[in-house]
Amino acid sequence: MGERRRVDVPAPTDGERRLNRYVCDKCKSEAVTVEPGIGRVPYELRCRSILAVAGQRHMRCDGFARSQFYDVPLDAVPEWEFYSPQVSDIHSWFDRWKYTNNILFIRKIGNADKGN
Repeated sequence: MGERRRVDVPAPTDGERRLNRYVCDKCKSEAVTVEPGIGRVPYELRCRSILAVAGQRHMRCDGFARSQFYDVPLDAVPEWEFYSPQVSDIHSWFDRWKYTNNILFIRKIGNADKGN
């Protein structure tokens, strides 16, 4: 096993970005995320893996990925980022609930077409 970041990380200071890792309970895939240091992030996410099923057919995994509480390999590169949405990003009652409770939204890094 490679070298790891410390798990007992202190609370971030304003503007400090932190890496976290989520592991799916079903397919065991990992997602490394980056957090902006403000707002709240969930303990559990829907798995974001696309699985090859029966040769060429692809399906999204229906498992849940759980936070590993900042236990991240030192060489990990984040693929996902949490961000604070703009009001125009809110499209459902659940999005509105997350927004009013300061829970950050998630997006694939590189898809920054929406505001931060």
